[in-house]
Amino acid sequence: MTVLLEAEWVLRSVYGFSFQDVADALLAFVGLPGASVESPALLAGALVRTRNGMEFADALCLGAVVNCEEMLTFGRRFIETARGNAVRVREP
Repeated sequence: MTVLLEAEWVLRSVYGFSFQDVADALLAFVGLPGASVESPALLAGALVRTRNGMEFADALCLGAVVNCEEMLTFGRRFIETARGNAVRVREP
């Protein structure tokens, strides 16, 4: 997961790819024969949220707390993009 987080950050922030393009590329990569990832369900959900404009790291965090009712963050963009998800995301 750490390698995918780093790849996403470099593709988006250094090379200027969109959230959607990066999510598509990561999805294609993990679908290659012989590729394996930890927590495939968490990754799949995060990639869907990333395709919809959420930062990948935020999408992974949100997916990791599915059994929680609420998540606190100082990330205002995260709060905005997390609206409508099962877990409420707000400032502390």
